[in-house]
Amino acid sequence: MTPFLQFRLWLRRAPGVERAGAVVIGVCLLGLLGWALVPAAGSGGAGGPVAAVTAGGAGATGTGTGPTGAPRSDGSAGASGTSAGSAAPGAGSTGSAAFGSTAGTLAAASGAGGPPAARTPSAPAGNTGCQGLTATDQGVSANQIRIGVVLLSLAGPVGNQAVGVASPQAQQDMAQALIDDINKAGGVQCRKLVPTYYQVNPVDSVNQHSECLQIVQDGVFAVIDGGGFSYPIASRDCVVQNKIPLYSQVGIVPTEGNQQFYPYLFSPAATYDVDMRDVALGAKARGFFSSSSGFHLLGVLDDDCTPEVNADLDTALSLAGVRPAQISRFVFACPPSGFAPPSAMAQAVEQFKLAGVTNVIPVTGGGSFDTFTKIAQQQDFRPRYAVSDYDGLSSTVESTQGPDPQNFDGAVATIPWRTGQLASGLPADPATQRCNQEMTAHGLPTMAEASAIQGVYCALLTMFTTSAERAPRLTRTALVDGLDASGTVGFSFPFADGTFNRAHKIAGGDYWRPIQWHAGCTCWKVLDPAFQPSFG
Repeated sequence: MTPFLQFRLWLRRAPGVERAGAVVIGVCLLGLLGWALVPAAGSGGAGGPVAAVTAGGAGATGTGTGPTGAPRSDGSAGASGTSAGSAAPGAGSTGSAAFGSTAGTLAAASGAGGPPAARTPSAPAGNTGCQGLTATDQGVSANQIRIGVVLLSLAGPVGNQAVGVASPQAQQDMAQALIDDINKAGGVQCRKLVPTYYQVNPVDSVNQHSECLQIVQDGVFAVIDGGGFSYPIASRDCVVQNKIPLYSQVGIVPTEGNQQFYPYLFSPAATYDVDMRDVALGAKARGFFSSSSGFHLLGVLDDDCTPEVNADLDTALSLAGVRPAQISRFVFACPPSGFAPPSAMAQAVEQFKLAGVTNVIPVTGGGSFDTFTKIAQQQDFRPRYAVSDYDGLSSTVESTQGPDPQNFDGAVATIPWRTGQLASGLPADPATQRCNQEMTAHGLPTMAEASAIQGVYCALLTMFTTSAERAPRLTRTALVDGLDASGTVGFSFPFADGTFNRAHKIAGGDYWRPIQWHAGCTCWKVLDPAFQPSFG
């Protein structure tokens, strides 16, 4: 699973014996102090959106400085390590020879264990119809589309390397390789993509805010977020409330994506209402709530960071036939640092154990759940777990900072991701094959189960280029219309494919499959390789 999601949830666990407490506390305090200085209100997560700013004109790409004082880079000339050519599709894969080019029809592709008829953009037959182009919106000229690409950049002692995340330069090389191949294949609507890279630190809210303001000032057309605005969820609000489309790797709270910030927020991940239905109804399909399998009482561990998501789980449990009398709920206050106090988790364990809880579903971040499982193991409380990907929890368990492996052993997840695919030795789907081929062609590393930033950029750029190419007019508000008409789009690991065939469809999460956690390998394994339609 992508290390960015691992990092995001690593920040939300605080077992002092496993990390340098002083470093983490110092970084978190810095982030909290910065966030406190910014007016907050709005959707999901700890803290609210920053105040909207007025775009300062088109601006010039390639200007300004990053958080460490290094020049912000304009990638239009290409990045070191890129190749002049692109990889041909491997055996069993159809679609474009070059990644992501979208000036033409979509070629059908199907993958082992994936949903049928997944499609990826094919290379254009030629440059016909490219004469007489004009500017259509901010960041769009007759021959260019200027986009922002956000690189996750942890400064100071908690650096990228410390949490297994590729360096900002390595991330830039990956993204630039993909963009180079899109441009070589004809670009998007006959225009070249010109990226400006922004290094953003998700534990420094002052940096997040300043980089957002720079993005707005630069007047880019859209933003590809590789992780800098993934934590807290509300940190990305600054970009979208300034009406700049943001393609995020993180799931979307329904009212956030479909009402508050529509049509500027997109993700190949599911909206959280779909995520909650998948975990509840998918668990039911696996017999999780069956008395014959030992189910008696469900413990729901909720934080109150996003009440809308908690309500979505309640609705999903009702659909799964779980009655209120069969639920013991423990709700704790949203911790400002992301880490629930151990005393609160001890209370939750005690409540569940005394009540006779047999099964547990957590709706919180890994920092809190990590502590819960460790205390549960100490108290000889070993329920069966079913988890969603809320706040990336399913990916957290593969890190060294995950839950107690023995207490979590046998846990199931029914989520709209490809988690467990590589660890299970399953054949790569066509989109993942193409992404790896592009990396290889440019001399860059391919994906691993716990290191898949390449796939994140492949999926986000696929989503952007697909929506932009099919948009009836190349404007920010028309991107959603282009996505609506795209059908099933193949997303690279770690995402499952998404189907976009109706209005207001701004997120993936259309297919799920069951996975199970094994303490022996401290990894997820796929229980059934066939994807099922989501319960959304």
